[in-house]
Amino acid sequence: MNRKIIAAAICASLALAACGKSKDAEKAASATAPAPVAEQSAPASAESSNLTDQAVEAGKQTWEQTKEVTSDAADAVVSKSQEIYEGGKETASEAGQAVSEKSSEMYDAAKEKTGEVIDATKEKGAEMLDSMNKE
Repeated sequence: MNRKIIAAAICASLALAACGKSKDAEKAASATAPAPVAEQSAPASAESSNLTDQAVEAGKQTWEQTKEVTSDAADAVVSKSQEIYEGGKETASEAGQAVSEKSSEMYDAAKEKTGEVIDATKEKGAEMLDSMNKE
């Protein structure tokens, strides 16, 4: 039984020693071997990432400028529309007042003329009656 334990211990030692050498060999191989493709493209990936960041930043700046200009234009349109509305309202009010005054003047003039026509008709009618009664 002791032989079996000793044999197992020797096998384990050899296996561990082989593993250790294997790791050292991998380290030595990786130091002299060219880098994998993914590692070789790291600078290109960094450049691409940098360009992407620059594009995103430029897009943000463009969006902010567009938003600012659009906001300014919208404010200008609202302000001008308000001015036009107020001016139109004032002009319409003045025009309405002028129409109302003119209508009132015309009504008064028509009323006066109608009264004159009625009075003249009454006088003519009275004259005609008097002339018919005299005959």
